[in-house]
Amino acid sequence: MGDAPPAASTTHNQSKLSEEFMAIFNKQKNELSVSIDSLSTDSTNANEKLTEILNGIQNLNKILHDASMFLPSYSIKMRQNEIRDLEKSLKNKDDELIPKKRFGFKSKPKEGPVIENSTGATPKSDSLDASIKLIKSTVDSNFITIENLENTTSVLEDDKVSRTDVLLRNLTNVVIYLHGSPSTLRITNIKNCKILCGPVYTSVFVESSVDSVLFLCCQQLRTHSSKNTDIYLRVRSRAIIEECNGIRFGPYIWDHPLSNKLHQATQIDSDLERFDAVDDFNWLSASHSPNWSIVPVEERITFPSL
Repeated sequence: MGDAPPAASTTHNQSKLSEEFMAIFNKQKNELSVSIDSLSTDSTNANEKLTEILNGIQNLNKILHDASMFLPSYSIKMRQNEIRDLEKSLKNKDDELIPKKRFGFKSKPKEGPVIENSTGATPKSDSLDASIKLIKSTVDSNFITIENLENTTSVLEDDKVSRTDVLLRNLTNVVIYLHGSPSTLRITNIKNCKILCGPVYTSVFVESSVDSVLFLCCQQLRTHSSKNTDIYLRVRSRAIIEECNGIRFGPYIWDHPLSNKLHQATQIDSDLERFDAVDDFNWLSASHSPNWSIVPVEERITFPSL
């Protein structure tokens, strides 16, 4: 009997690859679903487990992206929907586990921000420093939340940030300085903001960022449902975007006395320039995704100082 025609052989190989992919995909998906369901406020190291699950979902997205060359389009769409269901379940569980009030600040239109300084003197309300809040608080459960801010600048130094999980959410026209190395960083629902962060020990997750500028240095970055955002990035693995448009990437530069020390602590090479290694999980074509680009050299900015 002769060899199978090339077309038949190709179809057979694609079918076999699809079967192998589905076995791996379903196994990982089911394991992640069980892990999400088992999370509770009583769980030991709940924040670390949330990060592990998020990394698992990222890997699920990656293997789907890699398999797109042999999967039929309807199968890709179904798998994408299943991944979104996992993300939704994780987000709901995350909202349950994250303390509702850690560092909560709300702007009051007729009151100036509270400023702490070494002299104990009250700064003039019309000075530049009057717009800056130096956040000082006892961090409960090793988790910091900064939320519900408008039209202000906030600063966290390394003694408050180091190896903590940081959540920034519901911010408008806000500048946040994180002068240290968080364990993880999550940014959710920000508009016209500038977020400046030292090297992060593990991952950064960005969701619903609009018209903002982010300075991020991390092991992994995932950006979801965002638009018109510039990300100055240093990352060890390929960055991931999904459901995004108008995202621009540029090189991360942090000129700060702690820069070398924190790069070494987080094991991120301070000379690493990988800001342009990006995977768009909504763009399966071999051509460049229209949803992200590189910030032109003449438009780039560096990590601003206070």
